[in-house]
Amino acid sequence: MIASDLKNNIDKIRAVHLFLDLQNKFAEIVKKTEVKKAKIQKSLERLNNNFNALSQNSLKGELKMSEAKPGPNSENCKISEELFIT
Repeated sequence: MIASDLKNNIDKIRAVHLFLDLQNKFAEIVKKTEVKKAKIQKSLERLNNNFNALSQNSLKGELKMSEAKPGPNSENCKISEELFIT
């Protein structure tokens, strides 16, 4: 009787320990996802700002495609591979 109670208690402790490990792994995944989400959100804001600036320039007639050159931040238009590294 005592041995079976002890075994049941040990099994419960193991289950709680496994559950905590899974929770910790999930929390780490959530943290990484939030960091990636913030980077993508910042990139989206930059893209929207660039689009809005180009739209305004084109409406004012100031956009001349013959003079178009890549800007100093043209690398920012590329999606960074680090966003997708797990």
